[in-house]
Amino acid sequence: MSVNAYVLVVGDVGMAPQIVEAASKIAGVKSAQSITGAYDVIVAVEAEDTAQLSQIVLEIESLDGVVDTDTCVVLPT
Repeated sequence: MSVNAYVLVVGDVGMAPQIVEAASKIAGVKSAQSITGAYDVIVAVEAEDTAQLSQIVLEIESLDGVVDTDTCVVLPT
């Protein structure tokens, strides 16, 4: 069963477009969009398991302009 999550990203001022573009190229990322509010970017992720999810989150955290992230795992219903 796959693991779905949303990664909420805080970025440096003005870096949201570059973060969206770079995150969109990461394997496992379904979408990346600029948003308003406490976070600058939201990234939808689908991974095979939590180990792969961790790797994807680490890749997102390493992108230029990323200051902080908060990962929200989608619970099965």
